[in-house]
Parts: sequence; C-alpha cells; structure tokens
Amino acid sequence: MSVEDSRRLMQSVMEEEVRHIMSQIPADKSPGPDGFAGSFYHEYWDVVGKDIMDMVQAFWFSGKILRNLNHTHLVLIPKVASPRTMA
Repeated sequence: MSVEDSRRLMQSVMEEEVRHIMSQIPADKSPGPDGFAGSFYHEYWDVVGKDIMDMVQAFWFSGKILRNLNHTHLVLIPKVASPRTMA
C-alpha cells in the first residue's frame, strides 16, 4: 500500500460521499427499523442530512456504532393460502 493510499484511507468521510450512498437506496424499498423508506432520505436530506453526517462522523472517529443501526426486521410472507406450518 502506498503512502497516498494510506492517507486517503485516513481521511474523514465527506458529506458528498454519504449523500451519494444514501441516494443509492431504492426509493420504494421496504422501510428499515427506523420506519423510513429510501424515498424519505431522498426527499428530506436537507432536513436529516446533518444528523446523519454527525452520526457517521461520530462512528468514524470513535469506531463505535449505535447498536440499533444494525437491526433488521424479518417478515415471513406466506406463499400459499392459509399456511399451517413454517415449511
């Protein structure tokens, strides 16, 4: 790894990078544990963007992430009418 590569890896995360990644979330994807779909973040970035950046920067500098950010909701959707077993 070159010195330049090391320097780039140590740089702080830029808002443009985070905004670009957030724009990659499909607008119509099912909401996450926070209850918001991608369209919310696309539409209201100017409202929530600073809070998201603060959270990302806090993680970047501390190495600690909020526990709830890694939660996932699983939903079982039956593929047959009136299911009686998990099989």
